[in-house]
Amino acid sequence: MNKPRADGVDLNARSRARRRALQAIYAWQLSGNSMAKVIDEFRHEQDMEVADLEYFEDLLRGVDAHCAELDAALAPFLDRSVAQVDPIERAALRLAAYELRHRIDVPYRVVINEAIEVTKRFGADHGHDGQCHPGRDRSGGSGGGRPNRDSGIRAGAWRRERLYPVLARLAQVRHDPTRRSVAAGG
Repeated sequence: MNKPRADGVDLNARSRARRRALQAIYAWQLSGNSMAKVIDEFRHEQDMEVADLEYFEDLLRGVDAHCAELDAALAPFLDRSVAQVDPIERAALRLAAYELRHRIDVPYRVVINEAIEVTKRFGADHGHDGQCHPGRDRSGGSGGGRPNRDSGIRAGAWRRERLYPVLARLAQVRHDPTRRSVAAGG
Protein backbone atom coordinates (compact mmCIF):
# COMPACT_ATOMS: atom_id res chain seq x y z
CA MET A 1 0.00 0.00 0.00
CA ASN A 2 1.34 3.43 -0.93
CA LYS A 3 2.04 5.96 1.74
CA PRO A 4 0.90 9.54 1.21
CA ARG A 5 3.40 11.83 -0.49
CA ALA A 6 5.28 14.45 1.51
CA ASP A 7 2.52 16.95 0.65
CA GLY A 8 -0.06 14.60 2.20
CA VAL A 9 -1.66 13.43 -1.06
CA ASP A 10 -2.56 9.73 -1.03
CA LEU A 11 -2.39 8.72 -4.71
CA ASN A 12 -4.47 5.58 -4.20
CA ALA A 13 -7.22 7.57 -2.47
CA ARG A 14 -7.14 10.09 -5.34
CA SER A 15 -7.46 7.31 -7.88
CA ARG A 16 -10.45 5.89 -5.99
CA ALA A 17 -11.94 9.40 -5.81
CA ARG A 18 -11.70 9.63 -9.62
CA ARG A 19 -13.44 6.27 -10.03
CA ARG A 20 -16.26 7.36 -7.70
CA ALA A 21 -16.41 10.74 -9.46
CA LEU A 22 -16.80 9.04 -12.84
CA GLN A 23 -19.71 7.02 -11.48
CA ALA A 24 -21.28 10.12 -9.95
CA ILE A 25 -20.89 12.19 -13.14
CA TYR A 26 -22.44 9.35 -15.13
CA ALA A 27 -25.39 9.28 -12.70
CA TRP A 28 -25.69 13.09 -12.86
CA GLN A 29 -25.72 13.07 -16.67
CA LEU A 30 -28.47 10.46 -16.84
CA SER A 31 -30.62 11.47 -13.88
CA GLY A 32 -30.78 15.22 -14.35
CA ASN A 33 -30.49 15.61 -10.56
CA SER A 34 -28.51 18.49 -9.11
CA MET A 35 -24.85 17.78 -8.47
CA ALA A 36 -25.41 18.51 -4.76
CA LYS A 37 -27.99 15.70 -4.64
CA VAL A 38 -25.67 13.32 -6.50
CA ILE A 39 -22.81 14.11 -4.10
CA ASP A 40 -25.08 13.51 -1.13
CA GLU A 41 -26.28 10.18 -2.55
CA PHE A 42 -22.73 9.02 -3.21
CA ARG A 43 -21.65 9.96 0.31
CA HIS A 44 -24.28 7.58 1.65
CA GLU A 45 -24.10 4.81 -0.94
CA GLN A 46 -20.42 4.48 -1.77
CA ASP A 47 -17.46 3.33 0.28
CA MET A 48 -16.05 6.85 0.50
CA GLU A 49 -13.77 6.33 3.50
CA VAL A 50 -11.14 4.84 1.21
CA ALA A 51 -11.34 7.71 -1.29
CA ASP A 52 -10.18 11.31 -1.06
CA LEU A 53 -13.58 12.85 -0.33
CA GLU A 54 -12.37 16.44 -0.69
CA TYR A 55 -10.92 15.68 -4.13
CA PHE A 56 -14.06 13.75 -5.13
CA GLU A 57 -16.25 16.73 -4.29
CA ASP A 58 -13.90 19.19 -6.02
CA LEU A 59 -14.04 17.11 -9.20
CA LEU A 60 -17.83 16.94 -9.17
CA ARG A 61 -18.41 20.57 -8.29
CA GLY A 62 -15.83 21.60 -10.89
CA VAL A 63 -17.41 19.56 -13.68
CA ASP A 64 -20.81 20.95 -12.73
CA ALA A 65 -19.64 24.57 -12.59
CA HIS A 66 -17.60 24.40 -15.80
CA CYS A 67 -19.56 21.85 -17.85
CA ALA A 68 -20.33 24.17 -20.80
CA GLU A 69 -16.70 25.36 -20.90
CA LEU A 70 -15.40 21.76 -20.73
CA ASP A 71 -17.73 20.60 -23.50
CA ALA A 72 -16.67 23.55 -25.67
CA ALA A 73 -13.00 22.70 -25.06
CA LEU A 74 -13.58 19.04 -25.99
CA ALA A 75 -15.78 19.66 -29.04
CA PRO A 76 -13.03 20.53 -31.57
CA PHE A 77 -11.26 17.25 -30.83
CA LEU A 78 -14.28 14.93 -31.14
CA ASP A 79 -15.72 13.32 -34.26
CA ARG A 80 -19.29 13.87 -32.99
CA SER A 81 -21.08 16.20 -30.61
CA VAL A 82 -20.33 15.79 -26.91
CA ALA A 83 -23.95 14.70 -26.36
CA GLN A 84 -23.44 11.77 -28.78
CA VAL A 85 -20.37 10.43 -26.98
CA ASP A 86 -21.00 7.29 -24.94
CA PRO A 87 -22.15 8.41 -21.44
CA ILE A 88 -19.28 6.76 -19.56
CA GLU A 89 -16.70 8.17 -21.97
CA ARG A 90 -18.40 11.57 -21.84
CA ALA A 91 -18.11 11.47 -18.03
CA ALA A 92 -14.43 10.48 -18.29
CA LEU A 93 -13.72 13.22 -20.84
CA ARG A 94 -15.43 15.87 -18.73
CA LEU A 95 -13.60 14.71 -15.62
CA ALA A 96 -10.23 14.71 -17.38
CA ALA A 97 -10.94 18.04 -19.07
CA TYR A 98 -11.70 19.57 -15.69
CA GLU A 99 -8.43 18.26 -14.25
CA LEU A 100 -6.43 19.39 -17.28
CA ARG A 101 -7.90 22.89 -17.26
CA HIS A 102 -8.39 23.57 -13.56
CA ARG A 103 -6.19 21.20 -11.56
CA ILE A 104 -2.79 22.02 -12.95
CA ASP A 105 -1.26 20.53 -9.80
CA VAL A 106 -2.03 17.12 -11.34
CA PRO A 107 0.43 16.05 -14.08
CA TYR A 108 -1.26 15.78 -17.46
CA ARG A 109 0.06 12.23 -17.94
CA VAL A 110 -1.67 11.15 -14.73
CA VAL A 111 -4.94 12.73 -15.90
CA ILE A 112 -4.80 10.97 -19.28
CA ASN A 113 -3.80 7.60 -17.84
CA GLU A 114 -6.49 7.72 -15.14
CA ALA A 115 -9.16 8.64 -17.70
CA ILE A 116 -8.26 5.68 -19.88
CA GLU A 117 -8.01 3.29 -16.93
CA VAL A 118 -11.34 4.33 -15.46
CA THR A 119 -13.15 3.87 -18.78
CA LYS A 120 -11.54 0.45 -19.18
CA ARG A 121 -12.76 -0.41 -15.72
CA PHE A 122 -16.35 0.79 -16.08
CA GLY A 123 -16.99 1.36 -19.78
CA ALA A 124 -18.56 -0.76 -22.45
CA ASP A 125 -16.42 -2.90 -24.71
CA HIS A 126 -17.10 -0.71 -27.72
CA GLY A 127 -17.95 2.71 -26.32
CA HIS A 128 -20.90 4.29 -28.10
CA ASP A 129 -21.75 0.96 -29.74
CA GLY A 130 -22.27 -0.88 -26.44
CA GLN A 131 -23.98 -0.66 -23.08
CA CYS A 132 -22.26 0.98 -20.13
CA HIS A 133 -22.67 -0.15 -16.56
CA PRO A 134 -20.62 2.10 -14.27
CA GLY A 135 -22.06 0.41 -11.19
CA ARG A 136 -20.40 -2.79 -12.38
CA ASP A 137 -16.69 -2.70 -11.82
CA ARG A 138 -15.13 -4.53 -14.77
CA SER A 139 -12.31 -5.75 -12.52
CA GLY A 140 -14.73 -8.05 -10.72
CA GLY A 141 -15.98 -5.77 -7.91
CA SER A 142 -19.61 -4.77 -7.26
CA GLY A 143 -20.97 -8.15 -8.24
CA GLY A 144 -19.72 -8.12 -11.83
CA GLY A 145 -17.35 -10.56 -13.41
CA ARG A 146 -14.30 -9.79 -15.46
CA PRO A 147 -15.00 -10.03 -19.18
CA ASN A 148 -13.10 -12.32 -21.50
CA ARG A 149 -9.42 -11.29 -21.35
CA ASP A 150 -9.14 -10.82 -25.11
CA SER A 151 -12.21 -8.60 -25.35
CA GLY A 152 -10.90 -6.52 -22.43
CA ILE A 153 -7.58 -5.99 -24.22
CA ARG A 154 -9.33 -5.02 -27.46
CA ALA A 155 -11.64 -2.63 -25.59
CA GLY A 156 -8.69 -1.04 -23.79
CA ALA A 157 -6.82 -0.53 -27.05
CA TRP A 158 -9.93 0.93 -28.67
CA ARG A 159 -10.39 3.36 -25.79
CA ARG A 160 -6.76 4.49 -25.88
CA GLU A 161 -7.14 5.02 -29.62
CA ARG A 162 -10.22 7.25 -29.10
CA LEU A 163 -9.64 8.97 -25.75
CA TYR A 164 -5.90 9.52 -25.83
CA PRO A 165 -5.81 11.84 -28.89
CA VAL A 166 -8.61 14.02 -27.50
CA LEU A 167 -7.00 14.36 -24.08
CA ALA A 168 -3.50 14.76 -25.49
CA ARG A 169 -4.67 17.68 -27.63
CA LEU A 170 -6.41 19.22 -24.66
CA ALA A 171 -3.20 18.78 -22.65
CA GLN A 172 -1.28 20.64 -25.39
CA VAL A 173 -3.66 23.56 -24.94
CA ARG A 174 -2.97 23.34 -21.22
CA HIS A 175 0.76 23.75 -21.81
CA ASP A 176 0.46 26.58 -24.30
CA PRO A 177 2.08 29.53 -22.47
CA THR A 178 -0.43 31.96 -23.98
CA ARG A 179 -3.26 30.01 -22.29
CA ARG A 180 -1.54 29.30 -18.96
CA SER A 181 -3.55 31.81 -16.92
CA VAL A 182 -6.83 30.50 -18.37
CA ALA A 183 -5.87 26.89 -17.63
CA ALA A 184 -4.97 27.87 -14.08
CA GLY A 185 -8.45 29.24 -13.64
CA GLY A 186 -7.24 32.81 -13.09
